[in-house]
Amino acid sequence: MARNFAFTSLVIIPNDDGETGEFGNFQLPATTCPTEDVTSGWYFERDAGFEFLNEGFLDCEYTLQIAFKFDDLDNFAGWVRILSFTHTDDNGLFLNLSSPPSNATLEFWPNGTVGESDFFNDTDVFQLTLVRDCSGMMDIYVNGQLFAEYDDSGTMEYLPQEPDNRVVFFRDHPLQLENEASPGWTKNLLISDVAWNSSEVLDSWQEFCTTLTTVSTENADKPVHELTVFPNPATDRVFFEIPDTEPFTDAVTTITDITGRQVYRNSTPPSGSIEIGHLADGLYIAEINDGTRRYVGKFLKK
Repeated sequence: MARNFAFTSLVIIPNDDGETGEFGNFQLPATTCPTEDVTSGWYFERDAGFEFLNEGFLDCEYTLQIAFKFDDLDNFAGWVRILSFTHTDDNGLFLNLSSPPSNATLEFWPNGTVGESDFFNDTDVFQLTLVRDCSGMMDIYVNGQLFAEYDDSGTMEYLPQEPDNRVVFFRDHPLQLENEASPGWTKNLLISDVAWNSSEVLDSWQEFCTTLTTVSTENADKPVHELTVFPNPATDRVFFEIPDTEPFTDAVTTITDITGRQVYRNSTPPSGSIEIGHLADGLYIAEINDGTRRYVGKFLKK
């Protein structure tokens, strides 16, 4: 596959109260994937979110993909922000709360509704994929299937642009209408500088429901012990320190980013250090799990 992902900083943006969110587990409903399961992801507070600093990575074509679940589809503003391309206006993707508190419609503000009316709800996890080519045509996929098409050739509004030159996810900037946001969960935020084809989008959705569901139900209730990761912050390598006298004989070591995307996996216990120099700057979660014991720690890559 021609997938090319950005190795550029993804910045966590707090809300006006200084809250960001936390990494943890949440339940995937059976209406989202074929079977119910527990998965890991980032819980974001209302009005908090992420910034992708473009820094020349995206040009006229891209693929933006994000899995999300909103906990609240009812507010006086009448909108819930998914993403925007500047902090200085509202151009971007929103959910129009057409049937609150349960349902909403996808809106390319300020240019109209796309896709099926009242499709989105506050129960399911949705994987939204935007594919834009250099002609300005955009394909919108939801859960691996083509949902709508949009022509951006006339406005060119759905590109990172000056003065911010970034993509903002979920964050409702205080200079705009207040409370155009919802708390919720996000997972697998991917940014590519190429336009994926429909087969690549479908493959990514199938991965989300299978291999990227990295937390199994049978281990989700196991007690979590602290895993010391050092140095912290780290630049090139990390080491683990486990305060346990009983050695691991069979364990899986994983590292995930704050949106739940797995960036490292090894089916053996860690020995020595793990190379992280290729990872984007940001917060990561390391876990060692042998089915009985779970050790989890956080570290900052700088």
